[in-house]
Amino acid sequence: MPPTLSMPLAMTSCVVPPSAPRLVTDDFTMVRFDTGYRYDAGVFDIRGEREPRELIRDVVAQARAWGRTAVWWHGLTDTSAPRGLEDALLAAGAQVADQHAVFAVELDRATTPDGLDPAIEVHEPGDDAEVRMLRTVDQDSWEVHRSQPDDLDIARRHAQGTDRFETHLLAMVDGRPAGSATLTTRDDLAVLWGGATAGWARGRGVYRALTRDRLGRAQGAGCRIAIAKAQPQLADVLGDFGFVSCGNERTLRMTIGA
Repeated sequence: MPPTLSMPLAMTSCVVPPSAPRLVTDDFTMVRFDTGYRYDAGVFDIRGEREPRELIRDVVAQARAWGRTAVWWHGLTDTSAPRGLEDALLAAGAQVADQHAVFAVELDRATTPDGLDPAIEVHEPGDDAEVRMLRTVDQDSWEVHRSQPDDLDIARRHAQGTDRFETHLLAMVDGRPAGSATLTTRDDLAVLWGGATAGWARGRGVYRALTRDRLGRAQGAGCRIAIAKAQPQLADVLGDFGFVSCGNERTLRMTIGA
């Protein structure tokens, strides 16, 4: 798939709680995240040719109005508009928080590799215990902001309440939670997010099983294109499913104070 198509699709794809306050302008979309999510305030779908420092000023002002002390700038690439935005953010003290590659496949050309472990079972969390398992696997794998393990309300919102187009999946091996991943489907586009694997289950093919399951669900939802955001070292794994590399994407975190 041409990068000129897949990268803009990837840059405008984001997981946002439906109840989250947001600001949509001609230049960007901004979202305020609540307790239990990693991001304080997120900026997505950055576009246009405004002067970078003016754009940063407006975003920071809105984040402060929301009572947030940090802004996460998503979807930055070597060709992002406006030109010079990433350099301006770095000069203002922002730091690279995430860096991943973008892969894409047309679903009618997707393939399924041989040798997937039949002992790995993937499904949506079915009860409160599995919701907690999903949250625990995510936190342990990514080492991100932690809620209390018994905070079921936060876990439920993380696993079930973010987006009606979103599906969270739990991988089990021998009755133990081994991995988690997320799929969003909207119109003809599917996005494969994350892919956390418990330390004890690494090397078992958990990410492969989660990828196979998500592609099957995307095809069942009538999607035409699938995009995966993943670490560059997963290129060979995703290549086995027909994905091709389409470039890199970065997220910058900017601390702004109260």
